[in-house]
Amino acid sequence: MSYRVGIVAGVVTCLLGTVAHAVDPCVIRGNVITSGSEPLPGTQVELIDFSSGKVIVTHTDSQGRFAFEGLATGRYSVSFSLDQYATQRIGPYELLPGIPLELLVQLQTLAPPLTRAKAGLEGIALEYGLVREQIEGLPVLVGSEGRTSVDKLLLMVPGMSPTTSLEIDPFSGRGAAVSANGSRRSAINYQFDGALNNSQNRITGAQAATFGPIPEAVESFRVVTHTYSAADGRNAGAIVAPLSRRGSDNWHGSLRSFWRPGMNDALESFDGSTDSINGWTGGGQIGGPLWRKRGLFFLLDAEGWGTQREHLEISNVLSEAERSGDFSAVPAFDRPIDPDTLQPYPNAQLPTTAFDPLMAKYLDTFVPRANVGANLHRQQSTLDSSGEMLLGRLDYRRQQWSMSWSHHTFRNTVRDPLSEVLLAVPGVAEQRRQLSNNSQISITYSPTANFTHSTGIAGQRLAIGRWQGLLDFRDVSAESVGFNFRSFGTDPGTIPDVTLLTNAGAEKLRITPFLFSEGSAQTTLQLREDVNYRRERVGLRAGVSYQRGIWPFSNTENHAGSFTFGTPATGGTRNSVANLLSGVPSGYRLQTPRSLNLHWTEWAYYGEAVLRPFRGAQITLGLRYESQPPAVDRLDRVAAFREEVESQRFPDTLSNLIFPGDPDGDLGPLPRSTVETDGKHFVPRVGLSYSPVSDNRVSRWIFGESGRSVFRASYGVFYDFGTFAGSSAAALFQATNNPIRGNLKKKAPTSQKA
Repeated sequence: MSYRVGIVAGVVTCLLGTVAHAVDPCVIRGNVITSGSEPLPGTQVELIDFSSGKVIVTHTDSQGRFAFEGLATGRYSVSFSLDQYATQRIGPYELLPGIPLELLVQLQTLAPPLTRAKAGLEGIALEYGLVREQIEGLPVLVGSEGRTSVDKLLLMVPGMSPTTSLEIDPFSGRGAAVSANGSRRSAINYQFDGALNNSQNRITGAQAATFGPIPEAVESFRVVTHTYSAADGRNAGAIVAPLSRRGSDNWHGSLRSFWRPGMNDALESFDGSTDSINGWTGGGQIGGPLWRKRGLFFLLDAEGWGTQREHLEISNVLSEAERSGDFSAVPAFDRPIDPDTLQPYPNAQLPTTAFDPLMAKYLDTFVPRANVGANLHRQQSTLDSSGEMLLGRLDYRRQQWSMSWSHHTFRNTVRDPLSEVLLAVPGVAEQRRQLSNNSQISITYSPTANFTHSTGIAGQRLAIGRWQGLLDFRDVSAESVGFNFRSFGTDPGTIPDVTLLTNAGAEKLRITPFLFSEGSAQTTLQLREDVNYRRERVGLRAGVSYQRGIWPFSNTENHAGSFTFGTPATGGTRNSVANLLSGVPSGYRLQTPRSLNLHWTEWAYYGEAVLRPFRGAQITLGLRYESQPPAVDRLDRVAAFREEVESQRFPDTLSNLIFPGDPDGDLGPLPRSTVETDGKHFVPRVGLSYSPVSDNRVSRWIFGESGRSVFRASYGVFYDFGTFAGSSAAALFQATNNPIRGNLKKKAPTSQKA
């Protein structure tokens, strides 16, 4: 069922005349038909001028005919798109005046989620799209996150605004998260090759789909900035629907490589650091028929990259006088005192007997000497990043059946300076890793041009991890530095961090061998069934969708704890730096790890009708019944604080905490999430659109050509609390250690310390 492009008549030739006369304009015209040779009226035909990038749009008439007249000479390509049919693109063609180019184009049916939605409520929504030639023409930016496309394409869409002041990070190359007409960025619904792709990346704050294929692997990019279709639920935000490129009747391939030289000007930051980056990226693509007679086609695209970021930072450190215990330059009231006699040390000098050997080794290991002024250190470091992207796709078309399968993998390892940690010692950085796999398959049965039945199955997994601290000491134990944790139990595997305060209580220096780590793996399974029927001026659509997901999550600060050195401190010297040298902390903090294992299930039924009472008008009526309850933790590790109340489920746990299932006064049992709802709702959707169509000169002068002006009105009800509302952000900061320890089946709880 591969499409056919027949050039009925058209010989591109160069006619040179010796007699000067007016040059005839170029013309492209043709017909669009189905696989059964029936005309396809209403097909959108886009003509792309390669010389200017201009796109001219028209639609086929009732006989499936179209025409572009008055064209200048040059190279053009033509694309054809219609709801329920696969978008086709042909060309480029070199046009010269004299002889028109005539085309006969056959479109193949495709699953509705994979087509450009022109019927249904999307027809009354604001829509924006780009095709392959436009996407490939975007500027190339080599960064530590690779040449991602979806995040940067969104910045070109009217109505989509970046949520941060920096639209594109110059080092990672990642585009800022966006908002659709002022809505929250989490209200963006991503659909890659027709499958939902909304796993949330807590590291970058972006959905996984923003790490979509590279530009050369994207066939088309479509954004509906307001969605009022009954087929879509949760919120009224935008729908972002990129489609991957697929194989064709002819073999094709390419190799590519880009280099970003390190001679570019360094970029300065507010903290005084100056950075530059260099890197490379390279890959290739191949596609074509695996079995042309059976209609089996494939495409494979792969790319890898590597970057080096040169990071120059200036950080606060201890002065030589402070390291040697000389406090003669500080005011008298801040000079250290002998904790035994409560008298100032002679000459404001801390005696050598007061120095703690462990803290001396700790400072020598993690705090470099000042090399700029009295208490500043200038250091340059190299941070390496790398990654790969892979896209594979199979398409099968045979008579009334079509099948498409695609799989996209994104993997990267990025190292960045951790500039948001103020007053940190030099070398503090973050290493983050992401592995995203998205796979989907759709099967479509279309016995006639009016009826389509499709089934879609998709799976997604997003695994992320990050580690913050001094990367060179990631695998160094506390015992090797001199801490004796084993005498109190087991080695925590990390080195304690230190916060040094001024005598007034403000932060002076942060020593962070290990600061923070996090890991999660979101997995979703999606099933979808859609039926479409269209006849003359009436279109009907119905379907059912199901989604199930899990999200195990762990979040921890330093396992070895955090020491604070300030004043006052028991047994201290009245000076915070002297307390640090003496090994007398004013505080110690140890936070237990926070872990969740979220589960959720969603399903929905929908139906809608599209009525076209007269030319240019469309009325859409839809109804959706959905179940979208909030996610819950499998072990109910969500706690609520209630003063002077003990948990009945776990009586041996901490006081003043109750857990899901415990009585909560007049409110009844404490729910498993902080949003108490089953998420089941009836959701109506109504829409009206009208595009003035007239051959009257005045009307065309006011409203433009047919389809240039559209009046829209829509109404919809949305229950947008989000899958993770009440169970993600809230629970992360309310969760304690699992109140059950030992054999979970026996539910034998034991008390734990905070």
